Amino acid sequence: KSLAELMGGEAWLESEEGVGSTFYFSAVFGVQEIQKSKECFSPGLEGIEVLVCDDNRTSRIILKEVLESFLFKPTLVATAREAIKALAEKETKPFDLVLVDWNMPEMNGLETAKMILKDKNFITPILAMISAFSLESIASRASEIGIKGFVTKPISHVSFYNSIIEVLDNRHKENRVAVASELPYLAKIEDIQGARILLAEDNEIIQKLVVASLEGVGLCVDIAKNGDEVVEIMLASPMSEKYDLILMDIQMPLMDGFAATVKIRELEKFKDLPIIAMTADVMVGVMEKCTEVGMDDYFIKPFEPDDLLLVLLKWIKPGRRQASELLQLNSEDKPMGVMALDDV
Repeated sequence: KSLAELMGGEAWLESEEGVGSTFYFSAVFGVQEIQKSKECFSPGLEGIEVLVCDDNRTSRIILKEVLESFLFKPTLVATAREAIKALAEKETKPFDLVLVDWNMPEMNGLETAKMILKDKNFITPILAMISAFSLESIASRASEIGIKGFVTKPISHVSFYNSIIEVLDNRHKENRVAVASELPYLAKIEDIQGARILLAEDNEIIQKLVVASLEGVGLCVDIAKNGDEVVEIMLASPMSEKYDLILMDIQMPLMDGFAATVKIRELEKFKDLPIIAMTADVMVGVMEKCTEVGMDDYFIKPFEPDDLLLVLLKWIKPGRRQASELLQLNSEDKPMGVMALDDV
């Protein structure tokens, strides 16, 4: 309420017993000079028609919004059969691009792509695959059957746009969006792949978001649901090097993040283990308390995946590690059991 009033607005609620409550706030915001929807737009590419095949409704909505921000025209379908039907119906003006999600029930992305490429009832479009995990074996198989590109989730506007331009036509490479900070950032991720993270978080939604963000770039994540579990896991750890970092939510049941950090710091072998606070509380004094109990850094929830990764790059020591089990997953004989942002 205080924040809303400081920002020229107000806060209020409407409540009905047995039904629920709705909380509202208003505030006055400025408008940034350069809108994000225009940052990735290049002349001559507007109106590109894209067919999105993804079984998850939330994922389709996200992809639709991102593609529309590029001034492309997306069509959304949930299954391979719907994709075939949509392609067949576009006789006069075929789709420029088809984006197929890898992890779908009944028929995965590779099988869907094969079906599309073999069907002679329509003009075969350019295909690209979307996945929450960039396994080389899958990317290689995708290329072999005629898929021209491979896009990983969580999706960054810039990397997604550049991937599409790369797929559509080499002549459009001059339209790629260059972000100076992104290139070294991507290279540094490889230096910490295989690192093990202990996530202390009781909220299942946040758990899924963090797991999707980190496993998607080759990091390993274990989950503790409260402070007691964190301490138990660390006490049972046979070696101090088992984890490269702990992501510690401050507010958890049974034992909060502050108390858990104090107990971990009492153990000599974990005195140098990076502990990063996760908090939605930005009140004065919270950050100071994080430092007092022995936490090394913090980031604010809700968060962007890139913000989280930048914090990890700051604290995880680079170096070769034993390959992550996820990276070793052989797609030939094992199902793709990964968590994507669209599973939230």
